[in-house]
Amino acid sequence: MRAPLFIELGLIPLAYRRVILALRYVGYLVNPKTSEWARAALEDSYDLYLNGQQGYWMDLTLVMSNLRCPVVLPALTDLTSEKCVALGKEVYTAALKHLDAEINASTRARRSPGC
Repeated sequence: MRAPLFIELGLIPLAYRRVILALRYVGYLVNPKTSEWARAALEDSYDLYLNGQQGYWMDLTLVMSNLRCPVVLPALTDLTSEKCVALGKEVYTAALKHLDAEINASTRARRSPGC
């Protein structure tokens, strides 16, 4: 059980951190000032996802839905840089809930009063 260590050090599990970084990158890609080639690659990945084929967007969607506290990735047409930041915060909150649930389920880890 690593949850107490994560809490003590102020860290979040790597799976959640990777999703947050991926969302930051998507937030960069949906920005209108981004290179048209980078934006086109993201749109192609989204089109693959809509057709049920593997790609970056499908991978990100699957990872986010398989988190212990799942977070839903909206459609690319509804996504803005600000929404990506909000999703990152939602994933961070999900990570904290995950750690909290792990500590509460543990017979070895006890919370101090007032926490």
